[in-house]
Amino acid sequence: MDGMCTHGPTDSARRSALFLLERFHRRLLPGVLRRIGAWKGIPPQQLNDLQEDVLQELHVDCLEHPGEVTSMSPRQRHARWMQLSERTVYRLRRHLRRCSALPDDCTAKDVEPSQGAATPPMPPLVTLCNGRANVAASAKAAGLGRRAMRGQLDRIAAQLGWDDRERRFWTRRAAEALTALAADALRASGVTEAPPRSPAPDPVTIRARLRRLAQRFPVQPATSRVRRALQPWLRRRRADPAPADLLRDATELAPDLAAGWLWLFEVHDANADHASAAAALRRASRCLDRPRSWLLLARSRLLQQRGRPRVAARMLRRASARRDPDGRLTRAVVSVTA
Repeated sequence: MDGMCTHGPTDSARRSALFLLERFHRRLLPGVLRRIGAWKGIPPQQLNDLQEDVLQELHVDCLEHPGEVTSMSPRQRHARWMQLSERTVYRLRRHLRRCSALPDDCTAKDVEPSQGAATPPMPPLVTLCNGRANVAASAKAAGLGRRAMRGQLDRIAAQLGWDDRERRFWTRRAAEALTALAADALRASGVTEAPPRSPAPDPVTIRARLRRLAQRFPVQPATSRVRRALQPWLRRRRADPAPADLLRDATELAPDLAAGWLWLFEVHDANADHASAAAALRRASRCLDRPRSWLLLARSRLLQQRGRPRVAARMLRRASARRDPDGRLTRAVVSVTA
């Protein structure tokens, strides 16, 4: 069991890279974004909206290339992250411009052929009172089947910039926001065990972000899951779903992100559902961004609850002897054996 969480030097390098990024975030990133905004004429509010996505891309860089990040000099590392921030802002703004007219709202004149790609002709659309396309009526008017009609609209959406890569990117952002909102609710209810690098509690900002994300996804079969998960934030004066429901949606949308599974473990553990807690922990252990020490502490807690405190203490001793930079595992051994 203990071996499942051992990453070798890679895990240590990731922690070091994330520590360096935290310093860059506090000291330099706000100024970097202000300069990008002044240079490209980005309004302050839009720049604030983009900051979360820029920081996310920098975190991904640390997790995917920890060796490169930690081996660079501070000047080289800062230049790398400044360039990545600029590229991320450029890509996000280009996406916003190209996808401002989504398939349900576009007309034939909105679709321009790109080089080397044939753009399918835009069929005549029958619209509903709210402006969205009535796919069944449009398909009938064009003499097409409903599936063929949807396929044609999907190809036009890809021409406008909404392809599988963009869909996956924004789906992950939605999963992170759902996890953050659930984490805030669990903290408020007294669940204090928090995975490292979990989102900071800021429910007002998170809800506003969920509303923006809910409006971003076009009506397509491929977006049905994420649109269903974000539907509550398109309705005013409605209470948030329960944390467990938020986390089930988050882990369904992004099963490779550890934070959602770790918080779901907390929910099941608080409800004394040890089988479900163990299943959530197993899923978290398969994620690349899994935090080693937190997984070990969670496994130790499960072992204690199953009446095996000696096994838990032995596991923590072995792990702390190999690597325990902040002393968390050593302190946990004392609490288990007390």
